[in-house]
Amino acid sequence: MTVSGSLDGSSEMVYMKGAVEAVLSKCRYYHVTDSSTPSLDTKAKELITNRAIESAKKGLRVIAMAYGFAPKDVNAEARDLIFCGFQAIVDPPRKGVAHAVASLHSAGVQMVMITGDAEPTALAIARELGLKVSPMGGDGKSGSISSSSCMLGSQVDQLSERELIERVPSITVYARTTPRHKMAIVRAWQMRGAIVAMTGDGVNDSPALKMADIGISMGKSGTDVAKEAADVILVDDDFSSILPAVEEGKSIFYNIQNFLSFQLSTAVAALTLITLSTMFKLANPLNAMQILFINILMDGPPAQALGVDPVDKEIMKRPPRRKDEPVLSSRLLVRVGFSAAMIVLGTLFVYIYEVGDGSLSRRDQTLVRASLFLLHYSLTDRHSQHSSS
Repeated sequence: MTVSGSLDGSSEMVYMKGAVEAVLSKCRYYHVTDSSTPSLDTKAKELITNRAIESAKKGLRVIAMAYGFAPKDVNAEARDLIFCGFQAIVDPPRKGVAHAVASLHSAGVQMVMITGDAEPTALAIARELGLKVSPMGGDGKSGSISSSSCMLGSQVDQLSERELIERVPSITVYARTTPRHKMAIVRAWQMRGAIVAMTGDGVNDSPALKMADIGISMGKSGTDVAKEAADVILVDDDFSSILPAVEEGKSIFYNIQNFLSFQLSTAVAALTLITLSTMFKLANPLNAMQILFINILMDGPPAQALGVDPVDKEIMKRPPRRKDEPVLSSRLLVRVGFSAAMIVLGTLFVYIYEVGDGSLSRRDQTLVRASLFLLHYSLTDRHSQHSSS
């Protein structure tokens, strides 16, 4: 970023800040004292760059600064500026982010960091957060590849859309990016069929927040533009708030499946029981009132309980489902068929081979056994997510 102001009628004072390599490319001198500004040769540039990289590898954000004087009719970007130094800023991750990242990783969510910081800074912070990045390699200097799981914005520009789509699964960190790069990365993931959630708080994040399937903005530090573009606003700026939201979403989906599994199992079992009794010319094992009793009292409350079951922490160990996956999946239908078959076989066994001391009628015994089977399979459906995870 460059700003300028007029000192008198003929000259301007120019101030510039930004990435070390970008600022150095505009500088011809470096500041020692107000009266001493030696020429900025190659050796001095290498020394400054190495010092900046050392700071960046510690996870510090490095911002270089320069100034200069020039006539008004000269473009500020073309002026020979005086390099005056750089600042290394500590910007640690918020508390709880590392735990949230680990939990999301265990749930099969792939985490990607997209930042405008230098590559060493981005990699250091990524490792601190527990993101999956490969070991350092190369000399670590600006522009060199220091991690196979890190990509610079300039490298994104060199890839075609198809090449970027193929590369994104192996990239965890994107450094020195612009809003255009963020949009390209989001689009590449979407082209792979992924559901993309994007977090951000700045104006430069707004285009990607708008493009993502779920845009998440920060409520306190987020700009108004970012909040307007986002779908969700974290009022406390706490990234870990995303974790219980994912848990709740998964729990609701699987509770619906458990509810449907139990309801369909009992309905199919009742119909099959009556059908088989009719086919084999047996008396109806249940009369109309007993069927009504099962549907209202023995079927309704357990099914409702399955639909509002609290979040199970183990559910986060299940992998993400595809966005086009139906609620009535083939796995669920198999479970329904198996449960219904067990209920029918068990109830018919009780009905045909009457047990007990004869104090209950055959239908009463069938009703009792059928009710017990229903309660057993309601508990089976409640814990089915553990066995299928």
